[in-house]
Parts: sequence; C-alpha cells; structure tokens
Amino acid sequence: MSDDSLSEFDVESALARVTALSERERDVLRLLAYGLTDRQIAERLSISQRTARAHTANILSKLRVTGRIQAALVGFTVHRGSEIANWLTRLGGTANSQAASG
Repeated sequence: MSDDSLSEFDVESALARVTALSERERDVLRLLAYGLTDRQIAERLSISQRTARAHTANILSKLRVTGRIQAALVGFTVHRGSEIANWLTRLGGTANSQAASG
C-alpha cells in the first residue's frame, strides 16, 4: 500500500490508538494534519528537527499507519470530530469493508 492509498486504511482502528500518543505527539499530530513538514513542526514547537522527526516516526508506529498522509487524516479527524471517519466509512475506507465487498 502506498502512503497516499486509503483503500485499505482502517481509520477507525487508527483513531482508537490516538490515546497511546503522548501529549507532545498529539501536538505534532495536529500540525501534521495541517500539512506541516518536520522542519516547520520543529520551528512551531521550538524543538529540533531531529526531535520532530522522531515524534513523527513514533506517531506512525503507534497509530500503525503507513505514512504522513494517513497520520494527517487521523489528526484532522481527531480535531474535526467524527464526521471524516463517518464519511470514510460510508465510502468503504476500512480494510474490513473492503474485504467484505471484494
């Protein structure tokens, strides 16, 4: 699956894992949702770019997403409520609904 592929993306499972993120990782996730780079995140949070990159890697791992685009979608959903998750579910954006309809 490529970074920007949503066909097998289980957004609901990723959303359930947001609670595993530290407060700082949630800050980084919010900025990822706005499309910021690690460098821009570092500047905003007054941290090094290396630290921002480490937070991003931790987020991807903890959420079990394949890349920044999926992480950004999770971050956007967290900050916009459930309307995006509901929209994705209606479109069949979870792995379970894809398997069932395949």
